[in-house]
Amino acid sequence: MEMEGFQKLVVETWNNDGIVNDNGMILFKNKLQILKKVIKEWVGLKKACSYALNKNHQMILSSIDAKIDQGYASADDFKARRDSLKILGNQDRMEAKDLAQKAKIKWALEGDENTSFFHGSLKKKRHQLAIKGILMNGEWVEDPGRVKAEFISLFRKRFQQPPGAPPSLDSDPLSRLSPAQSDYLERPIIREEIKRAIWDCGGDRAPGPDGYTFKFFTSF
Repeated sequence: MEMEGFQKLVVETWNNDGIVNDNGMILFKNKLQILKKVIKEWVGLKKACSYALNKNHQMILSSIDAKIDQGYASADDFKARRDSLKILGNQDRMEAKDLAQKAKIKWALEGDENTSFFHGSLKKKRHQLAIKGILMNGEWVEDPGRVKAEFISLFRKRFQQPPGAPPSLDSDPLSRLSPAQSDYLERPIIREEIKRAIWDCGGDRAPGPDGYTFKFFTSF
């Protein structure tokens, strides 16, 4: 109902459908049937135009982003980018409302199989969470080029290799097993150790594969 031209379409179709019948109920029914058919065809055309519009503005955004990455985008490019983002945002909101309206009807029939509404909600949420700008030294910056450069600089500093030699497994600070401990790990397990490990377990515990006891939780 929020689509431009919908109210005019309904009024003109209702007043000019040419249907005549002496029975008021049959007349009303036939007029609704004609109106439903006209609305369905009109919405189909609107959706086709909407798809073409989305594709066109997505191509515009890709082209402008390429210019921004290469560093020669103009002020007109930034204005065109803002306009395209606004149009795509409006299209996403209309699509989300359409899915929500359909979900109310389909949910009773399809139950959990009706996932289109939830996918639309996620898409809308991603659009709302998109980064529009960042705060740099007390200045709010929306220039995509500067925003990208700041993110690249931040992550480059965070993930760069720290100064100095990288740690080695042969370093002295690492703890090592003594010869006696190494021999203890290699010695065979005797029957008495197995028996003692099992007897030490309670009703809710069991020995692990290495002899240590693991506790099983039966309630949360």
